[in-house]
Amino acid sequence: MNFFRVAPILWIALSLAACGADSSRADATLDAGADMASSQDLPDAPADVASGPIRLVVMTFNVRTAWGSDGVNAWDNRRELALKVIHTTAPDILGTQEALLSQVDDLSAGLPGFDHVGRLRSDSPFDETNTIFFRADRFELLADDSFQLSDTPDVIGSTFSENQGNPRIVTWVRLRQRASGREFMVFNTHWDTASVDDIPLRSAALTASRVTSIRAGLPAVLSGDFNSTPGSEPWNVLAGVSEYNAVRGDLIDPWVELGLPEQGTSHGFTGVAKRRIDNVFHVPGVVAIRGEVILDHEDAVYPSDHFPVVVEVEF
Repeated sequence: MNFFRVAPILWIALSLAACGADSSRADATLDAGADMASSQDLPDAPADVASGPIRLVVMTFNVRTAWGSDGVNAWDNRRELALKVIHTTAPDILGTQEALLSQVDDLSAGLPGFDHVGRLRSDSPFDETNTIFFRADRFELLADDSFQLSDTPDVIGSTFSENQGNPRIVTWVRLRQRASGREFMVFNTHWDTASVDDIPLRSAALTASRVTSIRAGLPAVLSGDFNSTPGSEPWNVLAGVSEYNAVRGDLIDPWVELGLPEQGTSHGFTGVAKRRIDNVFHVPGVVAIRGEVILDHEDAVYPSDHFPVVVEVEF
């Protein structure tokens, strides 16, 4: 289900009702996005061919919700910097976390040539999304959906436990490379911060099992903010080092695959990150070529309270 086929109407109606006097700001935002789109077009992707491996640059980016009281790092102050980092990195696939519908609109306006899919994690139109952006010139959308991280994955807004901080989802897309006709899948998620009631382990087990069943043998990547670190039990379940409730994933961490030194990603707008909780995993048969944590900032302004992570893969 592509929520964003209907979401703009709902969002505009709610925004007018709640913020009538702010319409001039909305117009200014759209104009700014249009100017940016014309002056910061993404570079041309390497020409795809009908045979040979597919190479993807995949970026995972927790953009930090616009609700936060973040002072100099409020979304309005860092929106253009976030877009600048994306343009500089030039991903083929961008998995976002925490984006509100208004932020999805901002990113969409500033990313010409991209299509995007996703849905809200609950029934509230003011909640967050795990929107996936992809280059429409290279890839055709075949299917997309989301499922809740809960014991009832098809029930929107459901959780594993009443002690869970927020509803959480995994959003996925099935894409076909236009040049070759080959298909692959992208999964994108944001796990909860609560550690009680085995919530991280249950999230890992459901994510791993659903990735396996939904991709049905297709190449796939899993981007996200996992709120878990390398070597933790939830991370190990994804990576097949351990199991939970008889589920053992087979996902590969590029940092382990490539022997990269550990780097933190979550820094709380301080620039000092000690934990790598953001990652782009991939399934067997996909090979990582490089991995990088993007540290760009402009003085005290950061694109987000997480550093984006970029992984280049081939299959």
